[in-house]
Amino acid sequence: MNARIGSEVGLGSRTGPLDLLLDQQWLSDLVGQKVLAQRIRHKPGVGTVASYGPASGPACGWVQLVARSAQDKIVNAERRAAQRDRAVIVRPLTPGWTAMHGVLTSDPRLHQALDQVPTELVEGLERGERVQLLRYNPHRRLVLRCDDIVLRLTTNRQTHVVAGAQALAAAGICVSQPVRVPGVTAGKRVTAWPWVKGTDLLAKPCSREAVVAGESLARWHAQPARLTPAALRSLSPKTGLQAVLDELDELDPSLAAQVRPVAADLVVRISLEGIGNASLWSHGDFSADQVISHPNDGVCFIDLDRSILAPPGADLGSFCAVEVLREQEGAPAAELSASLLGGYADAGGTVPGPDSLRDWTAYWLISRLTEPLRHAQPTWRFGILQRWAQIQEMLRS
Repeated sequence: MNARIGSEVGLGSRTGPLDLLLDQQWLSDLVGQKVLAQRIRHKPGVGTVASYGPASGPACGWVQLVARSAQDKIVNAERRAAQRDRAVIVRPLTPGWTAMHGVLTSDPRLHQALDQVPTELVEGLERGERVQLLRYNPHRRLVLRCDDIVLRLTTNRQTHVVAGAQALAAAGICVSQPVRVPGVTAGKRVTAWPWVKGTDLLAKPCSREAVVAGESLARWHAQPARLTPAALRSLSPKTGLQAVLDELDELDPSLAAQVRPVAADLVVRISLEGIGNASLWSHGDFSADQVISHPNDGVCFIDLDRSILAPPGADLGSFCAVEVLREQEGAPAAELSASLLGGYADAGGTVPGPDSLRDWTAYWLISRLTEPLRHAQPTWRFGILQRWAQIQEMLRS
């Protein structure tokens, strides 16, 4: 199949690879079944990758549009798939682009992780039997549920996750604990976890549970340095926003020019605020859906694989940023954030001042600026601009 793909993409463009992947008919014709893009990641100068699936079902495959400069990725994908008797379909596009796609189990970046999983589970995923897909981020992560076990398969090594979870549990902090599963090879790209029963704070936003979550987070942040996993990296605010700026440079240079100086100022202020504050063992991706509540008013933290060393404002700002975004949808965001911050302070945690908390919240909002595109929203252009306007208003207040 041939298609015309422009080499430049902007918020005003209607002929770029992003537009093709969001064109349900074009994508369906490419993969040979009625599907739509579900999650997209755009890497400037390399290409665009997306997961796809039916309109009312989980993802069932991946597709990547590869630029001329990155054709080696196609060779590597075909080689890895052939070694495991899995199919990757490659089709040339014009000018200078190539499309490749396949089912979930042929993802060229997840082969090493899939090699550690029992064959019957891989086949069950392919047939849609026994194995439930919980999350799929193409070329990055695959999260599966089989009965009461959750398997997390990642391209990055989960070197600190198991030891970190055990250390936190020993300190009396409730976190999901890894388990051993017969047939799952011990490795650094696959971890197994029990299915944590209960509901997250999004499903049950009770103020009391948010207070308890804040108290537990404060105890987590108070863990002594000697218990911190050695493999944890330190948060780099500048590096964290650079990927978003690079993406915006290609999507809309004029918008990138507006965001860049604001991001630079934020990085400077956050860095200055961090002077004198210890970098604490932090969740790294903290939000209400990372907290599972139990009937006895206890809470359990999940998804520890993004843990980092960071000032206390990092986790708190991350939580507030997600709540700000939910507030657009009518959620009582301010109440949930206030309850969490109150519990954090009651347990001895140091809550940043209003200006500092605002800066951290804005930082995480900028880091999520291109989420409307990542979530394959047809109106992603408008969504990005709307988020940017919201960030500007916050920083002016």
